[in-house]
Amino acid sequence: MDTLILDLLDPEEARRPPMAMKDYSDECKADAVALYASTPGATYKSITADLGVNRATLREWVLRDRERRGVTAPVCEPGHPTSGGAAVR
Repeated sequence: MDTLILDLLDPEEARRPPMAMKDYSDECKADAVALYASTPGATYKSITADLGVNRATLREWVLRDRERRGVTAPVCEPGHPTSGGAAVR
């Protein structure tokens, strides 16, 4: 994206270098998903703030884990999958 456009949207963002892609181990991913699922009232935002992982990344890991286990319920926020919270926007 053109930096001029970024300057118009957020001048500080335009000056930051792009974030490097991180490679997380399967164990790290599983631990993050387990932490999210086992923490009452957890949100992606709260868990990712503690772990230093991108919110969308954790959400993807949760979705993949549910797919692998055959769970079809939508991922909800706030809280873990059984919280009955509103759908993620």
